[in-house]
Amino acid sequence: MQAFKNFTGLVAPLDRPNVDTDQIIPKQFLKSVVRSGLAKGLFFDWRNQPDSQFVLSQPRFEKANILVARANFGCGSSREHAVWALADFGFKAVVAPSFADIFKNNCLKNGILTIELKAAEVDAIFAASDSMAAGALRVLKAAGRSVPGDVAVVGFDDSLIARYTSPPLTTVAQPIRQLGSEMAKMLVSLIDGEPAGPLILPTRLVIRESTEPGPG
Repeated sequence: MQAFKNFTGLVAPLDRPNVDTDQIIPKQFLKSVVRSGLAKGLFFDWRNQPDSQFVLSQPRFEKANILVARANFGCGSSREHAVWALADFGFKAVVAPSFADIFKNNCLKNGILTIELKAAEVDAIFAASDSMAAGALRVLKAAGRSVPGDVAVVGFDDSLIARYTSPPLTTVAQPIRQLGSEMAKMLVSLIDGEPAGPLILPTRLVIRESTEPGPG
């Protein structure tokens, strides 16, 4: 087990409460007595549905190593394979409002950090996209929390969604046209056998009503 004090990673959101260990890894994968190779069974039924839109089926979350879930995560049977599968996929931490006790203990034994974060303890959310931020707005509203009074929410992309949520989203705008132009130039360079190094383009903060105005 490898301990860590500080950790930064890619977050995958799992917006489902009461996820049990049979959903985390189905029973057909319990025959294994080794911990390696169990990643293929992680959320197997959800990941392998036709035209699956499950979060871990999306390419941008393939390297996720932090899982954010809903309440009572890891309930059901005590199978330790569920934790092994999460670890084999690459998850280092799971964040949820609550966990099943046995699952939480199994995580502790296997080096996965469980973080209990109650809704009332969250005062800001910075989402990876405007669509995810819009989902956060809906969940916060259902929980009776006001935006931005209780929780500030910031999206990313400055898409049309950001302008028509309630309240309108503060978000980070990307220079989409410049991004496309630079990508095309890099592709031509690669085709011509020329090196194409990393490129960082400036972004812009678009302030709307989902955040409190800053000082001054």
